[in-house]
Amino acid sequence: GSHAYDLESLILPYLPYFSNCREFDSYIPLWAVVESATECNLPGVTKDFPSSWWRRNIPSIPHQDDVIAVGPFDFMRFYPVADWCERKIRCNYDENLSDIDMAPRWFEGDTGVALFSIIRDPINYNEYTGRDRSIIGKADGGGQKYVKAANSIEQFVPATIDRSAALSIEGGCTILCFPRKVTLDIAYYQMDHKTKRIVQTNVIYDEFDKDFTSDDYELHVKFYPLNYQELIIKFAFSR
Repeated sequence: GSHAYDLESLILPYLPYFSNCREFDSYIPLWAVVESATECNLPGVTKDFPSSWWRRNIPSIPHQDDVIAVGPFDFMRFYPVADWCERKIRCNYDENLSDIDMAPRWFEGDTGVALFSIIRDPINYNEYTGRDRSIIGKADGGGQKYVKAANSIEQFVPATIDRSAALSIEGGCTILCFPRKVTLDIAYYQMDHKTKRIVQTNVIYDEFDKDFTSDDYELHVKFYPLNYQELIIKFAFSR
């Protein structure tokens, strides 16, 4: 027969909640979204990122040999050279939008709520599966084994909801009010030419309406390295 498992926590190899998306269908692995040299772009031209921005001379996903990390003593260097990925993905809600659930659904969460958490540092196959070999066994711990062994809550970066744009919707915007733009904003620390550490993650809801007959929304992904000052402010060097 099959094995039975008693799990209190779970590590997913893909982003939760975001499904039914063009190109990815039901499962979106984070690496597949943010490491695409063909789909990732630098930010568009704005006041913060003008056409003369120095980073525009380098591809959004630079060659690994060209990556430059910024460490705690690199205040003269200040800006890292690392992956910067901004892209848009068209998706459809899987939920029946006309229904009202007992608990708020993921797109109805309040500002400040942690929608999910991301492990800040990469983990290997054994840590992900909770076993020391490739063969499945009844003693497998699953991702729960890694979670329970974690010695600090700082190893898990909460993806915090920002729903403040809903405050401007006339008549209120809590239940049966749908964001048509969802931004997954991930800031990271480039520790060396190969290693990244996620520092902060936000899920920002915007462009709301109350049309439950339309199930489409656009997922905007922003994945970028923090500069020296930002790393200092977020205490990224001391963790």
